[in-house]
Amino acid sequence: MPPTLRFRTPGNERVVLDQAATKASISHVKECLLALSFLQGKLEACQTNGGVDVLLDDISPALGVMEHKWTALVELLSVPSAIARNVAERSAALREANMKIRLLEEKLGGEITGEQVQCALYNASNALQRWWKENGFAHISSITFGEYACTVELSLSIPEFSPWEDAEDRGQIAPGQAMILWAQSVQQHGFVLMSEDHGRDRYVVDCDASSAAVEKIIKTGLPSAQIRERKTVRRGHDPRLCLNGVTIFIRSIEDIWMLMSKQEQTANSPAAGEGNGA
Repeated sequence: MPPTLRFRTPGNERVVLDQAATKASISHVKECLLALSFLQGKLEACQTNGGVDVLLDDISPALGVMEHKWTALVELLSVPSAIARNVAERSAALREANMKIRLLEEKLGGEITGEQVQCALYNASNALQRWWKENGFAHISSITFGEYACTVELSLSIPEFSPWEDAEDRGQIAPGQAMILWAQSVQQHGFVLMSEDHGRDRYVVDCDASSAAVEKIIKTGLPSAQIRERKTVRRGHDPRLCLNGVTIFIRSIEDIWMLMSKQEQTANSPAAGEGNGA
């Protein structure tokens, strides 16, 4: 009889591979190892050469081979893939969200006018702008409401220090302190800052600490949001990159409505009333 491979899956199911399947599995493993070896060589060369950029076009073929062969291997071995499970879970969640949205669209279609929809989107955009300013940054490049989600481009290059500028104008703080106080406030949230050639302005450094800080702000305010793109730029002679902005994808529009509700509660709180009276 030809040799066979017998084993059990994590679900305790018995799997038997014939000679051809065993040979194909071994071939997939070898090609995965070759792809990994190629990637390792590229990364080690980058490390040796002092952090020279690795071009995506250089490593994409190897990554593609790795992904294709690994998928074929887990299918042959009947091993459940974590990636496949995640994809299935995301697809199920997306189908559920789409169903809720369709039901909501059917309900809203007969109850509200186009003018009311426009007003709601305007208020939602204002809420996002206000939320971003409250977290220390003055500008959102774009807000796009799609069929099932909202895409927002958040700028990290323009600080929001108008409260301190107002205090400067009223003589409550010394001239030139607004930028310093803003820098201290965002550094307390974990951001790392730098100046351009020792100038007055401050910029967010692209590093792990700054990434963690912006992710925390986003997840706290908009739990369903995911960062889809990061924009970096080099300023002056500093070798470090600056994190110029991020693009987020808000899967649940309800997050924005919750944000609006919290802002309204804050505005109507007794403390807010006392502040306005002052």
